[in-house]
Amino acid sequence: MEKGDIDKRIIEYVTYLIDNKEYKSEAEYLRLLGLPLAKLSDAKKGKAGFRAYDIGLILINDNRLNSQWVMTGQGSMFISIDSSNLSYFINKCHQLEKEKAELLLQVGELIGRIKEIKKRVPEEGSATCAIASGSDLEK
Repeated sequence: MEKGDIDKRIIEYVTYLIDNKEYKSEAEYLRLLGLPLAKLSDAKKGKAGFRAYDIGLILINDNRLNSQWVMTGQGSMFISIDSSNLSYFINKCHQLEKEKAELLLQVGELIGRIKEIKKRVPEEGSATCAIASGSDLEK
């Protein structure tokens, strides 16, 4: 695993993003990551390439990118999703949607209860107040 090879794969990845119109330009992509605009051109020229921190930012920013491919060149550029993983996430999504619907119903019920309680609270002018000691009542 040569450092220059990692830089070449990252350059290939960024080129893919631009060619597929995921970003308008290399500069836009680098700005999004907070990397210097010269980072990619320096790597292309074989000057200062991507540091471990930079590679981490790139991998964190796109969970489709295969870290094994970036580091070793093995496998494909993007992680393939097998059907068993996909079905798990689809089921989890359905479960969360059901929980969300139940919670929204509970929120609605609570809002209704709060409105009912507010109706029963007397107006301030006619309320009976007690001093902190509880001994004196005034109207």
